[in-house]
Amino acid sequence: MLTPARTCALLGLGLGVAVTVALAAWESTPVAAPPARGIETAPFVAHGMVEKSIVKEITIEVPPNKVFWAFTTPEGLAAALEVEARIDLRIGGAYELLFGKPFGLPEGQQGSEGCQILSYIPGELLCFTWNAPPSYPQERDRRTWVAMTFTPTNEGAGTHIRLVHVGFGHDGRWPDVQKYFDAAWGNVLQKVKLLLEN
Repeated sequence: MLTPARTCALLGLGLGVAVTVALAAWESTPVAAPPARGIETAPFVAHGMVEKSIVKEITIEVPPNKVFWAFTTPEGLAAALEVEARIDLRIGGAYELLFGKPFGLPEGQQGSEGCQILSYIPGELLCFTWNAPPSYPQERDRRTWVAMTFTPTNEGAGTHIRLVHVGFGHDGRWPDVQKYFDAAWGNVLQKVKLLLEN
């Protein structure tokens, strides 16, 4: 049985060690979770008071929990964007949307491979890292980040989505990357609205 003292001992093993905290007080069989992955900070191109950002907003007549589900599960992304995804909903977990997989593009060129969840509040907030399309190879190796908020409307029957994409660089082809996503995110939100409402 996993006692509080043993739990504290496990937690004291330090960073980088996979710690399984079983709810033994409530369950007889512990459930092991895969090792956590740390957030990779080196690829971020920007820091501090970032100036350049993309802001997109839309209201969808679907409750916030359903919209959050649509952005945080493989099944939800298949329904909302018709895209295959690898999602591990936890801090540092994978947030990989594979837009190019149906077109036979090789691994690493399919979408947001290597991107991670930075933070989340179920039904309210989702933040994740993001990369540039394969057509911008130097910028693709770096990372920006996206924050999405989900605010209830119509007494909880609808959701106002606010998407902010920040962290763009100033040199190279970063202005083109920002222009690309300025158009892309608007299209993504419109598609989500169309598919979820219908």
